[in-house]
Amino acid sequence: SKVLNMIKARWFKLFEQNKNQQTIALELNNLIQKYAEPHRYYHTLSHIKYCLNEFDKIQQYLSYPFCVEMAIWFHDVIYDPKSNRNEELSAEYAHQFLTRIEIDKIKIKKIKHLIWLTKHPSAPKTQDEQYLIDIDLSILGADLLIFKAYNQAIRKEYAFVPDSLYQEQRNNLLQTFLHQNKIYQTPYFFKKLEKKARINIHSIT
Repeated sequence: SKVLNMIKARWFKLFEQNKNQQTIALELNNLIQKYAEPHRYYHTLSHIKYCLNEFDKIQQYLSYPFCVEMAIWFHDVIYDPKSNRNEELSAEYAHQFLTRIEIDKIKIKKIKHLIWLTKHPSAPKTQDEQYLIDIDLSILGADLLIFKAYNQAIRKEYAFVPDSLYQEQRNNLLQTFLHQNKIYQTPYFFKKLEKKARINIHSIT
């Protein structure tokens, strides 16, 4: 598929200077399998591609674009809707792969921290952290049809939760976004998506 070809080309370009090409190729296959697990409807490669598209628009503002991009690739690699340790386990997973291909330890530490922050709600401090979280939440400010499809996909991922309980917990989470004085921390995303995200959330809560 087109998404897959784009993802593959991008992955290999990221690591073209790295001598561990075999490990890198194997990892791409692992990632593709992880993001295609049958219980995923939203947390798939399409979500990663969506985030990478947003990343491309703002990467010139980042101090550590490689670290932010790596965090995007790995932030949902471990995804079990019944667990509250997904971000922590995804960070650990990324750590192991990046160590195997000899990425600088300081960078690995940054990437792990960025992945941890994708547990919502979180308090990103640096500009790179804020951009990453805004990218992850950019779907909230998407066109209404895309936003509704996203919302339905999340519901499918939580199919094991009874309707009334799901609605209550989902509304609570979405309300926490509405109660923040800003959903988006960076001027770029605030200007582009804030108003739309609030309208979208109001339409379903």
